[in-house]
Amino acid sequence: MYTLLLSNSGTGLIASEVHEGTLRLLVSKPISRSEILLAKTIGMFLGSYLYYVAGLLLLFSSFTCFSGANGSLLETLLWYIPGYLLYGLFILFVFGGVSLWLSLCVKKKVTALLIMMVVIFMIFAFVPFVRLLCMHRPSFQTMYHQYHLYWLDINYHLSAIFHHFCQYAGGYRTGFEMIGSFTGLFQSMPADMDYLVARGHQFILNQSIPVFILEISYLLLGSACYVVSWFKMERKDI
Repeated sequence: MYTLLLSNSGTGLIASEVHEGTLRLLVSKPISRSEILLAKTIGMFLGSYLYYVAGLLLLFSSFTCFSGANGSLLETLLWYIPGYLLYGLFILFVFGGVSLWLSLCVKKKVTALLIMMVVIFMIFAFVPFVRLLCMHRPSFQTMYHQYHLYWLDINYHLSAIFHHFCQYAGGYRTGFEMIGSFTGLFQSMPADMDYLVARGHQFILNQSIPVFILEISYLLLGSACYVVSWFKMERKDI
């Protein structure tokens, strides 16, 4: 939901102004195009992150009040909050940059928004669904690693980054490996019968790609989108 909200906000920053004809009015005022873009980007950052934090607090508060969960589970979830806050900033920077770039590439917001919705669906819905269907097939695991498909698995990339942020903030606890296996963060490994009877499935952390490479790559992607957006804004025919 956060990525959809962010995409809805970012794709309309410039495209909506162009479509409605108000951007021409803005650039006619004694303010540079760079200042217009900067002000809109800061507004997107503040508004989107405020919604994210408010939604996160509401989610945890609702879960605490109505779930009836025991104290240990609630304590574990609270430990994750710093990781969620850091991860939210990261997603905001990357997806915000891509949305802003798309907003400058098209003339209508709906076009850019549809592109972002397809990307978000593929990352957070289609890929996990396919993984859920195939995760216990040895041929899938073999093909996944043999052809290095993890380089294209953005769902796994973001899960690994989130896991690292939680570790950095001191909030990662064990016990969520089954959920993490749906995102490719953990992989189910064969274990002997005694282990399966005692503890269930055996999971190991998927370290196919060093997480710092993923973080740097996506930060560079976001930075490139902001730089290209600035150049396009300066040269945009209004």
